[in-house]
Amino acid sequence: MRKRTLINKTNIIVLVIFLSICFLTVGYSAFSATGRIENAMATVKPKASARITGLVLSGTSNGGVSDSEGYNVSKILANINLPAADSTVTYKVNATVFNSAEMKISSITGLPSNLEYTLSGYNLGDTLCNSNNECNLGATDEFYITIGYASGGYNSSSTEYSINLDVNFAQVLHVAKVGNTYFETLQAAVNAVPNNTQTTVYLLMDTQERVTINAGKNIVFNFYNNTLRNNGNAPIMENAGTISISNGNFVSNGAQQAIFNNTGTFYLSGGTASVSGGSSKQAVYNSGTMVISGDVSLSNTASNRAVVQNLAGGNLTITGGTFVASNFSAVENAGTLVIGAQGGTPSTSSPSFRGKDYGILSTVNYAFYDGVLGGQDAPVNDETKINPYESGYDFIKRDQSLGGNTYHTLYLGHKIIITFDPNQGSCSEQTREMEAGGKIGPLPTPTRTDYEFDGWFTDASGGTEITENTVFNSSDTIYAHWTHITQVKVARIGQTEYLTLQDAWTDAMASNSTTTIVILRDIALSSKLTVSSSKSVIIDLNGKTVSNTSGTVFEISNGGTFELKDTASGGVLSGGIVDSNNKQNTVINNKAGGVVTISSGTVSSGQSQVIDNSGTMTITGGTVKFTASVNQGLINNNAGGIMSITGGTIINTYNIQKGQAVYNKGTLSISGNPVLSSNSYQRATVQNDASGASITISGGTIRSTNSTCERGAIQNVSGATVTMTGGSVTSASTNSNSGAIQNAGTVILGTKDGSISTTSPVLQSDIYGVNNSGTLKFYDGIVKGKTACFNGTINEVETNANIVYSTETIGGVVYNTAILSL
Repeated sequence: MRKRTLINKTNIIVLVIFLSICFLTVGYSAFSATGRIENAMATVKPKASARITGLVLSGTSNGGVSDSEGYNVSKILANINLPAADSTVTYKVNATVFNSAEMKISSITGLPSNLEYTLSGYNLGDTLCNSNNECNLGATDEFYITIGYASGGYNSSSTEYSINLDVNFAQVLHVAKVGNTYFETLQAAVNAVPNNTQTTVYLLMDTQERVTINAGKNIVFNFYNNTLRNNGNAPIMENAGTISISNGNFVSNGAQQAIFNNTGTFYLSGGTASVSGGSSKQAVYNSGTMVISGDVSLSNTASNRAVVQNLAGGNLTITGGTFVASNFSAVENAGTLVIGAQGGTPSTSSPSFRGKDYGILSTVNYAFYDGVLGGQDAPVNDETKINPYESGYDFIKRDQSLGGNTYHTLYLGHKIIITFDPNQGSCSEQTREMEAGGKIGPLPTPTRTDYEFDGWFTDASGGTEITENTVFNSSDTIYAHWTHITQVKVARIGQTEYLTLQDAWTDAMASNSTTTIVILRDIALSSKLTVSSSKSVIIDLNGKTVSNTSGTVFEISNGGTFELKDTASGGVLSGGIVDSNNKQNTVINNKAGGVVTISSGTVSSGQSQVIDNSGTMTITGGTVKFTASVNQGLINNNAGGIMSITGGTIINTYNIQKGQAVYNKGTLSISGNPVLSSNSYQRATVQNDASGASITISGGTIRSTNSTCERGAIQNVSGATVTMTGGSVTSASTNSNSGAIQNAGTVILGTKDGSISTTSPVLQSDIYGVNNSGTLKFYDGIVKGKTACFNGTINEVETNANIVYSTETIGGVVYNTAILSL
C-alpha cells in the first residue's frame, strides 16, 4: 500500500543527487520491432537525497552507465527505435531514498514533443516507500516508465530517437521524526513520545525553537549533527525527564542558556553547545543529574557566566569534552561535581577546562580524577576544594599558551623537582615542579657578569646538554655553562669580527658608505645606538637577538638611513621602556628626516610602543608584536611621518584597551599582502587620528578580533581620509559603535572611473560594514555586515550605479551585503 503525504509547497525543495548509479541490464525491446537499444544509461548529479539505483529494459543487453553533471535529476539516456505507431519501450525503475526525509518524484521531463510516457506502479507526487511502507532512509520503490508516440506523433521518416528523460526528485521537509512518523517541530515529536518508554527522536534539519522535556519522558536524541538554535529569552532545551544526546549542536544567541537540565537526568556524550554575546547565560545550567562524556565541545563568550554552572543540589559528572569560557570560569560549581573516573592512570588531556578566570570556580569540595584544569588567573579558585582526588598522585602545574592566551594549568601526575644551579651566575627560577616522565619545557636564561650563557647541562663541567624536550623521570639538578665574554665575538663587518656591538657601531659610523653589521650572538645592550646624519647602516640579525630592556635599541637621526633584516630565521630586536615622564622609549625611534626599512626579523616589546616614526619608513616583511600586555599601540606614525607597509605581520594578541597595529597622524599606505591585526577591546586596529591624516589601502588584510571592540578595524576621525581600492578589512566586534570602518571623516571605497568591481575591496563586520557619521563614497567593492551593510548616509556612488542589497552565508552566519550595479 503506497503512503500518501499532504505537502506544503513552501516546504518542498529540490535537492541535488549523488554522483552514482547502478545500471542493471539494457538490450532488445519486448514490444514491436524496436531493434537494438544502444547505450541506454541512467545518470545522476552528486549530493542526492534520492536517486535511481536500478534500471532494466525488458529483454535487452549491451547497455552502459555514466555519471553526469545534472543538477536535481536522474537522467535516463537511450537511443531508441520506434518503427510503428504503436511501438513502445518500457523501463523498470528502482529509486532509493538516501537521506532521512521523505522523497517523491515531482516530474518527468525531457521527451521530444511527439513522444509521451505513461507510469505504472507509481503516481507523480506519491512518496517513495518500500513494500513495508517505510518512506525514509533506505526506502526503495519500484515502478515502470513506458515511452511511445503521442496521438498523431508518429512520423515514418523519423523513427529513431535519442531520449534524455529527466526524473526529478523533491524532498518533503520535516523537522523531526519518531519511528516512521514525521513532525513539523521538534517539540511536537517530543510530545508524541510515550511516558516511561525509551524512545529515539530524530532531528532531521537545523531548526530554531525552544524544547521542553517533561518528567516521565525517556528520550534518546539523534540530531544527525544538525543544530538547534534559540535567539529568544528562554533556554533552547529544558529537561525534567531523562534524555541522551551524542551528536547534537546547540547555539544560543539569546538571553538564556543553551541547555537547562532542570530536575531531569541528562546524558551528553557528543556534539557542541555554545552561547555568544550578552550576559547572564551559560552553555549548560544544571540542577538535576547530568553526565557529560566523550567528544563534547562546550563554549561561552557571555560576559559573566561559566560554560557549565552546577547549582546547589545539582549532580554533575564530567568524564570527557572541552570547556572554554572567554570571559568567565569554565565551570562554576555549588553542587556535587565529579571530574573523571576514579582508578587507573589519570588522563592529562581530557576533560579539558579553559576559563578566562579559572578552570573550576567552586564553593564546595569536588572530586578530581582525570583531565586538565586551566585558567588565565589560576587553574582553580581554591585548591583545597579539590577533595578527593586520585590516590597516589600529585598536582602538577604548568603554564600553557593556547590561542594567544597563557593558561595556568593543573593536572594529576607524579611530581618531581628540577633544581637550576646557575654555576656562579644567577637565575630567576631556582626550582621547577614537573611531572615525572614529562618534558621539562622552556628553560630559564641565567645571567653572569662578563660571561655568555652556553646552556644547561647534567653536570657542572661537561655532561649532556638539556633542552626543552629533555624528559625527566626523577628529581635532579641541572647546571649552567658559561663562556667568558672577552673570548666571544658578537658582530661582524665584512671579515672583521668584534667583541662588542658598540665597537662595530663605532666603525660603521666612521664609514662613508652603507655598512652591514652581522650579529653573531645574542646581545644585551645597556644604551641605544644612534644612526648619525648621512650615515647608513644595515643590521642583519642572523637569527640572533639584540635587546635593550632599558629603552630604545636604535634611533635614526635626520639624514640617517637604517635597515633591519634577518638572513637566518628567528632573529629578534626587542626593548623599549616607558620612562618616569611617561615617555615611550620605543625599540626603533625614527626621527624626522630619517629613513628606515624593515624587511625581515621580529621587532617586539613587552613594555612600550614598538616603533615611533616621524620620518620615512617602509615595512616589507617581518613581524612587529608585543610580548606582554602593553597598553599602547604597536606603531606610532606621527604627523609628518610617511609610512609604507607592503608585507609582514603587525599583530597584537592581547585583550587590552589600546593595542592598535598602527596609530596614524601622518601618511600611511598599505599594499601587497601584509596582515595587521589587533585584539584591543577599545581601539581600532588602524587608527587615523588627526585632521589631515591620510591612509591609502590597495591590498593586505586588516582585522579586529575582539568581539567587544568599540571601534572595529579602522577608525577615521573628522578631517582624516581613508581611500581603499583593494584588500580586506574585517571586524569580529558586535559593539553597536563599531564596524569594519568607523568613520567621522572621509572614506572612499574604490575609484570613480565609470566601472565597478563587486569583489574588491572587501569590508566585513559582525555589526556594520561602515559605521558612518562623516562622508562616504562608494565606487567599488563589497560591504558585508551582520546587522547592516551601512549605518549612516552614503554620500556618493559610482556614476549611473545603483546599490544592490542581498545576503550571504559565511560559516553558517548570514551577512547583509551591498555591491554596485551599473
